[in-house]
Amino acid sequence: MKYTIQIARIAGIPILLHSSFVLLLAFPAYLHFVRHAPPKTLILFVLFIIALFGCVLLHELGHALAARYYKIKTKDIILLPVGGVARLENTFHRPMQEAVVAIAGPFVNFFLFLIISILLLIFYGYKLTFIESLMGQPNALITQPDLLLWIALLQANGALAVFNMFPAFPMDGSRVFRALAATQLGRTRATQLAAGISYAVVVVLLVHSTGLWHYFKTGFFKTEWLLVGFSLFMWRATQKEYQQVVLDELLKRHTVANVLRTQFTTFQGSDPMHLPITALTKGIESDFLLVSGEHIVGILARETLIEASNQKKAADTIDDFLSQQAIKNRDVPYQIASKQDTIKTIYIKMSETEQYLLPVFEPNAERNRGNLQGVVDMNMIQNYIKIQKQLR
Repeated sequence: MKYTIQIARIAGIPILLHSSFVLLLAFPAYLHFVRHAPPKTLILFVLFIIALFGCVLLHELGHALAARYYKIKTKDIILLPVGGVARLENTFHRPMQEAVVAIAGPFVNFFLFLIISILLLIFYGYKLTFIESLMGQPNALITQPDLLLWIALLQANGALAVFNMFPAFPMDGSRVFRALAATQLGRTRATQLAAGISYAVVVVLLVHSTGLWHYFKTGFFKTEWLLVGFSLFMWRATQKEYQQVVLDELLKRHTVANVLRTQFTTFQGSDPMHLPITALTKGIESDFLLVSGEHIVGILARETLIEASNQKKAADTIDDFLSQQAIKNRDVPYQIASKQDTIKTIYIKMSETEQYLLPVFEPNAERNRGNLQGVVDMNMIQNYIKIQKQLR
């Protein structure tokens, strides 16, 4: 994924840190330069953030390992300032699989909540009651930095366990509800119902966070901007979840034969770059097959042509330009498709490999022009999806 760096690999799953994480540096900077917080407070805050996102990572690993039990691979786990995302490579075969995988994350936080509670009761229970530690009530002992950190983690894991079970996307509770409803209604209708509940939850949060409810009671606005932002984030997540499910159902029912293009342009390595650049500017095709005699040897991508045009290399041959740019089209196996593949399979393949033109052959056929049945490209798929949605 763009704007991420890999920081670890756990159980074979890449752990990625999003670049927006630098925004978290703003708060310790605020504490230091505006609130003039002592170094001890800054250190405590940094330790809490590290420990908190350790808990978030364990939460996402709970999802990933539960999915692995059902032989569903996890592409990666991305840590963001607002939480984490475990990106699964496949969809669930049965609704209850989704329910188990969804609830595994909050279960991890509930387990951590219990462990921290037991540790607090064992080591501090004689001076600090459980309710005080849970609610963070004033107590002389809470001034101890180590205890303050554990109490903060206790509260955080309790909040993560409870809040993630809210019936609003992208929280796990909405996915559990959707999975249970899907056993009776089917995935699409269950998603419609879950999305309706999610929108209702977001509206309630917006009424509260924008201060409308406070205004009706007191005549004054009291806006909580952080909650407003998160409510809008949930609204957008609900939209995307519903659109994705509708798209999945649509793509699973149609095959490459529905979007096959039999008229397309090919180029030889000896052709000058200005030929595919000119073809690109016509707007009909954006990627082209690169051939050598009767063999398909690679894909000439849109980005390569734009780069050649920007570098004023239109007079160079295609082979010369590719060798200068160290673009190894001929060395990297290109992806192919068959007429029987579902559009969903091809859509995922294109998105993951960033190859947006696929030659179509019969299964196990030799990759030469005589066996080439046509091509399928991302633009054709997206236009087909758009039309099918309008026809629904």
